[in-house]
Amino acid sequence: MARQFFKEKFKIKKSAGYSELKELFLKQNRKKEADFSLLMSDLLYSGKEINNGINQKLIKNLIQIIKENPIKENKKLPKKKGLLKKLRINKNKKISKELKNNKENLKNV
Repeated sequence: MARQFFKEKFKIKKSAGYSELKELFLKQNRKKEADFSLLMSDLLYSGKEINNGINQKLIKNLIQIIKENPIKENKKLPKKKGLLKKLRINKNKKISKELKNNKENLKNV
């Protein structure tokens, strides 16, 4: 989850490991992100047992990083022409369905 956030927010390739992330963040003067990446790298490759205290520290650090660096949603509104075209297509489908139903109803009479 953390790497996915870093990828989206800081435009970093998803395949980057935590040691690589640490180096990138140090170059960008992002100490919190570098510290988080260092801790993750140590935990993943050291073979140390992860306890509740370390988990809590990681969670708090990641929450703080995310709060300080929110990802802005970039939802584009559909273009007017495209929206109108979709509405017309849906309207035509509805009309076609109604005509078909009416035709079938007439056959049954």
